[in-house]
Amino acid sequence: MNSASTTLELASAAEAIYKVLGRRAGEVNDDGYVVGLYEMSRACGEASLTLREAAGVSTVTPNEAVASVLDQSFDGDGSGALAIYATTMVVLPRLLVALRDARVAPTDSASTESLVEVSTTVVSALRRLAQHAHDQDIYDDLEWQSAARALSKRLDDAGYAESLVISR
Repeated sequence: MNSASTTLELASAAEAIYKVLGRRAGEVNDDGYVVGLYEMSRACGEASLTLREAAGVSTVTPNEAVASVLDQSFDGDGSGALAIYATTMVVLPRLLVALRDARVAPTDSASTESLVEVSTTVVSALRRLAQHAHDQDIYDDLEWQSAARALSKRLDDAGYAESLVISR
């Protein structure tokens, strides 16, 4: 995979996070989670814009697998805990791995600078989102835990076992 297609795939993943979290965060009944999810949406929108500019495109189609996992995390869980879990433990780690892998691949310095900027933006937003969840109770509910595992399996099955780009 070349640098341009990798950048577009990264932008597609960030765009999916931006759109789903922005559209669905208001459905959550925990105000801290709502704020955290909107902040993450904004950060991923900024990341998508940076990546699209680096690739020289104005729009990108959101990654369907990422969008599907995030949408599913909101369905049936009004607390927002599953959405926070899906964002922080399922989707963002894979995005960060893809960003790291893209940074170490041979590329031009402008692309590297963009990737570092995006990584910094996403990590900062992830840390803020984690703060919103820090004092919440642990879910000792087998049904919830099963739903959480299913989200990860869904991305694994779509070819994104470790990364939102490289493992495909």
